[in-house]
Amino acid sequence: MNKLLMVLATISLMVIPTLIQAAHVHVSIPGFGFSPDSINITVGDTVTWTNNHSGIAHTSTSNTGIWNSGTLNLGQSFTFIFSSTGPGHFPYHCTFHPSMLGVVVVRQGTDINETQGNIQLPNKLTLSAYPNPFNPSTELSFSLPQEGQVSLNVYDITGRLVKSLLDARLPAGFNKVVWDGTDYSGNGISTGVYFVRLSTINEATIRRVVLLK
Repeated sequence: MNKLLMVLATISLMVIPTLIQAAHVHVSIPGFGFSPDSINITVGDTVTWTNNHSGIAHTSTSNTGIWNSGTLNLGQSFTFIFSSTGPGHFPYHCTFHPSMLGVVVVRQGTDINETQGNIQLPNKLTLSAYPNPFNPSTELSFSLPQEGQVSLNVYDITGRLVKSLLDARLPAGFNKVVWDGTDYSGNGISTGVYFVRLSTINEATIRRVVLLK
């Protein structure tokens, strides 16, 4: 009887699913930058940003308004649980210092690797904008055929850099970033033609966009 109970207990343990514990990732702000500036998590994980920059206030602000830490002074932290966002790429910045950029890459907990299974990855670098012309914002969709460092910048017709929307390492796949028609200082730009440049280490592509007010 004891042997039978042991066998039944062993079988029951084999069929009990393994519980996946949510992770808690910490991002430091040691200066004018996020460390690390690119993190990979799964749905349900928690991210905490802590300002370790003496004498300087910062924020962690989603580019699309999903989260906003408000002002973080030295030693203060902000925590956000990525339970309702679903998978995707979520770029963010510091409101006070817009050149400070980061991205949170959220995957489904069951995903093993984006290059495996039935997920079809893009085979070339692409960039599109919708709506275009736009007012007040446009959604920039782009595809990456392989993992790597990516930058997404906006220039005016003179070639002057208007705003850096993204500068981070991303996995291969499809991504979206919303540009709200503002410059580095958060000021609304004037009506006109602008150029969005998506670049990786190996190649680049440019999309012409028009802001109409």
